[in-house]
Amino acid sequence: MPKADNKNRGNQDRDPGYTARMPFSPENVEVTQKIDIKYSDIALDKNAKQELAEKIKEKQAVSSSSLLGKSIFNRKRLIDDYVKSASIVDAISSVPPLRDKLELQDIDSNYELKSELASGAQGVIRNAFDKSLQRDVVVKSLKTGEDDGEHAARDENLFVSEARIMAQLDHPSIIPLYGLHSGPENGLHLAMKHIHGKTLQAYLDDVVTLYEREGVGNFDEERSIANRIEYLIKVCEAIDYAHCKGVIHRDLKPENIMIGNYGEVYVMDWGLACLTRCGEKKADDGDDAPYCKCELVGTPCYIAPEIIRGGLCSPQSDIFSLGLILFEIVTLNKAVTGETVKEALTNIINSNYQPFRHRFLKTPLSPDLKAIIAKATREPASRRYKTANDMAGDLKLYLMREETSARPDNALRKCVRAMVNHKMITSVVVLSILLCLAGISIFSLYSQNILIKEQKAKESMLAGLQYEVSVKANDMEGIFSFFKSKLANLSYQAGNVLSYKPVFTPRIYAIENYIGISGFPPDYIHSPAYKQKISLDFGVFRTGPGIKLTDETCKRIATLQPMLKHIMLKSDRLFHGKSTREIKDIIIRDGATLSWVYVGLKNGSILCYPGGDIYDKDYDPRKRPWYRKALTQKNSLLWSEPYKDAFSSEIVMSCSQCVYNKRGEFQGVAAMDVSLDYIRKRVFENKTEHFKEYLVNKEGKIILASGFEGKRAGTDKKSQTLILEDFPFKNKFIHAMKQNLALFEAKEYGRKYIFSLNEIPSMGYYYIFQVSEEKLRRHWEKNASK
Repeated sequence: MPKADNKNRGNQDRDPGYTARMPFSPENVEVTQKIDIKYSDIALDKNAKQELAEKIKEKQAVSSSSLLGKSIFNRKRLIDDYVKSASIVDAISSVPPLRDKLELQDIDSNYELKSELASGAQGVIRNAFDKSLQRDVVVKSLKTGEDDGEHAARDENLFVSEARIMAQLDHPSIIPLYGLHSGPENGLHLAMKHIHGKTLQAYLDDVVTLYEREGVGNFDEERSIANRIEYLIKVCEAIDYAHCKGVIHRDLKPENIMIGNYGEVYVMDWGLACLTRCGEKKADDGDDAPYCKCELVGTPCYIAPEIIRGGLCSPQSDIFSLGLILFEIVTLNKAVTGETVKEALTNIINSNYQPFRHRFLKTPLSPDLKAIIAKATREPASRRYKTANDMAGDLKLYLMREETSARPDNALRKCVRAMVNHKMITSVVVLSILLCLAGISIFSLYSQNILIKEQKAKESMLAGLQYEVSVKANDMEGIFSFFKSKLANLSYQAGNVLSYKPVFTPRIYAIENYIGISGFPPDYIHSPAYKQKISLDFGVFRTGPGIKLTDETCKRIATLQPMLKHIMLKSDRLFHGKSTREIKDIIIRDGATLSWVYVGLKNGSILCYPGGDIYDKDYDPRKRPWYRKALTQKNSLLWSEPYKDAFSSEIVMSCSQCVYNKRGEFQGVAAMDVSLDYIRKRVFENKTEHFKEYLVNKEGKIILASGFEGKRAGTDKKSQTLILEDFPFKNKFIHAMKQNLALFEAKEYGRKYIFSLNEIPSMGYYYIFQVSEEKLRRHWEKNASK
């Protein structure tokens, strides 16, 4: 229920002459009053100032502890900050005085005034009954006839200003007003909600009386403190709302907070409230917060130090009062004491507060609450909470047992807080650790018994893996040896035909025939495998610079066309037992391991099978990797590094050998291209997460892999070969190769892999089979059970 006394007199910012109505009471520090004490009368001497500076510096050091980095102990955010509706608040810019009482309704026409509840120097509060809505209300009436006309006018303006400010503060924790009315003899009356309950001061006094009579041990004081903090959170939210409207209360204390019978909380007595004026600030405040210039009025035990010093009043002044109220509801003691007003103000200036100790409990109070109070009452004012809502947020976090901004957790507190907040999980973890310690002893004995069995099983498993890999490596060796033998025969035959005159002159199709200048072969059709038109009955001949097709060397080399065709049609084991027509259909549709067979001459001419439009005008076989590779060792058959084919853009490897005539004169290079992608499809199995296959050279570079899809990093501009990627376990492979090891192990992303390697002698490469130990073990156990 609202209460009237001599402090409900309006806004001093708007009427300095009103101070005469609020007498100075030097012996009563808990009453709202006008204080006629100069700051110079209570200013600190030099030693006191130095002591205060050291105290503030010490508090700053304690509160500036930084939060730990990101960890599992970081507090969770409050969902209310993200899902609640956005506040729409318009600041109150001004409150004009009442122009004409005639614009107000008569109090007797709406309300029936009843018994008096309280009386003060300015007004009287009565019970009343709303005739229209049939409800009980409270009416506050301005006293008239006791002052001269000047003071009466000022009282009237302040009364109206107070009413209009309260009317615009529409918040659940601010008493709603029902109307401003006139009365007999030009009196003013304010109708408001009737609150059934008691003030926070009376509530705290009752708690103290109860504990003194029955003892605090019979009650759950920790729960009671939490309940009282919840009341203060509602007060903080109401004050934050008022601050957003540009209103500063200036007289916050337990006596001005009403607690209803159903837990509702109201902030009362807005008689000293002032409107802020943005832009006025002190040099040490550091931000553009709103301020107002006020006289020294209020309750001495709750006045902020910057106001005592004659500074500006700001939202942080109210936050200071909220901090002292929090101190009182937690400890049940006043934060600031003093037998006189001067003594109380001096204690505030000197930060001489009562010890943070509960009045009845012997156990220490929460350091988090102490830190919140310290932050709310910190000096200068800019170092306090920015808003009352920030203080409410820290109080909510405290009630949730979470970390607060006023006292960030260190590593130890984070761990302790996590265990306290998750008692069930902590109990489960501790019990699990105990069970694990007991089980370790049992498991160690059991593991020793099965270790020998596993070792024997692993040896058998690895032996089986090595056998299977060697069989596959021999299969690959057979494929590449076949190509080498065919190429050696081709190189020999090419040397023979270049040593003698041709017995017959076969039909020769030059590049001009395939591009439509003259007739192309009758079987010239499109091949999905080659992605262009090809001829499987004839090759294609491209003459070198200045060389004509009628040249004797060209006629001689053209006689090799049937041999090139024979090599192609017999190059794959899939062709065995099939007719020539069936083989051609397979090559056109799917391709073959052998992509191209050709002979490049030293004069720049080249004969290639199958035939097609595959050479541009700038093509010179003498500049290609396969030709230059053969020249490095003229009497040996060599495999080139992978490179991108000039006319199909596929990745191929060439097997090449120099061609010599009967007189031992170098004539050119015979070669054949093997498609790496086709080999991968034919020889390698599909790539899975459990096993992979590689073809690796002795430098640890990947020639071919089961995941190879025809794309590599890039091409070396000088050699025109591909830039090969390193084998993922290059160092371990090179070590195993030097030590002639058939197996080695390695880990990747926590998974253990086993590698079996076998050399392919015909190429000088190594075939490596990589398999996860888990997959290999399951495969071995499955086969062993059959």
